[in-house]
Amino acid sequence: MGLLRASLVFVIGYFTLNILTEEHTKKIRDLPIFGPTIEPQVQKLLKENKAMLLLLVLVLVEFIL
Repeated sequence: MGLLRASLVFVIGYFTLNILTEEHTKKIRDLPIFGPTIEPQVQKLLKENKAMLLLLVLVLVEFIL
């Protein structure tokens, strides 16, 4: 079970790193409820600290798993 969970975290982290570009983060604005609320924070984190944004995504994934 641990290997499956580790592989899921790796795949999700790799996917997240690939989509963390400015053109993709602007699409967050299109999300129905949370988009306009979190989009400026994501843009700010992307410019200042990409690793912290990746950590935030992985923590949310681990919380769900």
